[in-house]
Amino acid sequence: AGLYTCTLKVTNGLHVNNGEDVKYPTMSDFSSWGTTDDLTIKPEITAPGGNIYSVNGLLKETDGYEVMSGTSMATPHVAGLVALAEQYVREAGLLSKAQAVTGNEKLSQRNLIQSLLMSTAMPLIEESTGLEYSVRNQGAGLANVQNLVKAQSMILVDGQPDGKVKAELGDDPDRTGAYQVSFTLNNLTKESQNYLLSAELFTQAVEEGYKTPNDEYWAELGEAYETAQLLSQHTAGLQANVAWSINGKAVELDNRLIHMDFNGDGSIDADDAQALLDYVAGIRTDISNPDYADLDGDQAITSYDAYLFLERLNRGEVTLPAGGEVRITVTMTLTEAQKKALDESYENGAYIQGYVFAVPEATAEGLKQVSHSIPVLAFYGNWTDASMFEAGSWLEYSARLDTRWPYMGWITCNYITGTSAGSGSQYNWGGNPETLMWDREDYLPERASLNNQNGDALCQYFVSPIRNAANAKMQIRNVETGEIYKQRELGSMGAGFYYSAASAWQRVSQPVNLTWSGTDAQGQPLPEGTVAEVQV
Repeated sequence: AGLYTCTLKVTNGLHVNNGEDVKYPTMSDFSSWGTTDDLTIKPEITAPGGNIYSVNGLLKETDGYEVMSGTSMATPHVAGLVALAEQYVREAGLLSKAQAVTGNEKLSQRNLIQSLLMSTAMPLIEESTGLEYSVRNQGAGLANVQNLVKAQSMILVDGQPDGKVKAELGDDPDRTGAYQVSFTLNNLTKESQNYLLSAELFTQAVEEGYKTPNDEYWAELGEAYETAQLLSQHTAGLQANVAWSINGKAVELDNRLIHMDFNGDGSIDADDAQALLDYVAGIRTDISNPDYADLDGDQAITSYDAYLFLERLNRGEVTLPAGGEVRITVTMTLTEAQKKALDESYENGAYIQGYVFAVPEATAEGLKQVSHSIPVLAFYGNWTDASMFEAGSWLEYSARLDTRWPYMGWITCNYITGTSAGSGSQYNWGGNPETLMWDREDYLPERASLNNQNGDALCQYFVSPIRNAANAKMQIRNVETGEIYKQRELGSMGAGFYYSAASAWQRVSQPVNLTWSGTDAQGQPLPEGTVAEVQV
């Protein structure tokens, strides 16, 4: 083998495209999204994984380098960060310090590193919106081992015994719009520190798009087409009132806000920010206390003043004692107007996402210390309300009883196969296996019957889940009496997903074995006219 040489330039900062500086590093469009079936935050952290110049492990030659993308690139990056973090923690004796500050001798090195790696990660901002990318897309944000090494404090979140810094708040079936996160901020130094606390909430935006791929085709031809409101990958900010308590004591309102009741309802809250925005947009003709509305002093009332108002309204301040800790609770409550807007646009509920920030004040010399952030995920509504399965079924689509476009684009979904006496093959059950008669006006769905005296049987139920299920169950029962003829636990069931590398949906139908020939639980043939129901 020959000798290969190259020149490698190492620089500081975030770069893409051969060293070009970037203000907004972007999430890869192929990166997977969460959440899991139980509303936990996945992915938990982000690392570079797009267009990485790396070794091709399939080649035996040591010089087999090429540009690759995917989790196989991001994972070794994080593994390297963790190795560096482990070395730093060991050499700095940080674990014993953390155990002393937290009062937890069982705090492990793994717990400590997970805490520091997640809390010092940088939530990425989407340039087009100015808001963070979805928590479901980036987790805690972009991992940064330099931040980890320079961190002067650490965070432990209630309900996360493994040290992971994330707030998984579950669903909100009653749509209260109130979400609470509790955590401790621990000082790893011998000097007191001052922190500014803030919180931001957002959800997945709704945008207008083509109702079906066919409509996009008709639009390109200049023909009539239909649109629909679709869930976007972009985020949209949420109006919420944020309240803080430090060691059980409520943080008082910033004195600079006492005259900023802009909607005149006698209270100072996020509704006043909405009043400012409505005034700027011309929806309101006037506001209360207008002399206090120009927060940035530019002699004009703009949307930026509303932003500054919310920033002051929703933040708190805390002094972290040397070598000590403070317990912090933040309660974020959506405004009534915001809840109404969510109810109107999100029939089955909405993801509540955001970040809680703890930002240290700069030193007297102007030195900025490392900030912490906590990713937040909740669900406004009942998590189980939305369907687990594809919108329609093969039977309905074939009979033209359902005109909705399938989520995964396949009309061959949610169908049962059967077999007739003496036949060794299966057919899609529910119509006449010899001739399809969907277009005949006298077609009766009741004719989808099973002859249990002649050896007919149901074979499989091909279901098309669009959400992950922790557990699934198959059941065949009497529609009128509820008597169960057959049932079986199926275990976990993964949803169909779009595989961008193949430009195709995967796992669009999953077979569930039925093997049922019209008998009761004891294997006796059911009487003529029995109406049964198959459920998954």
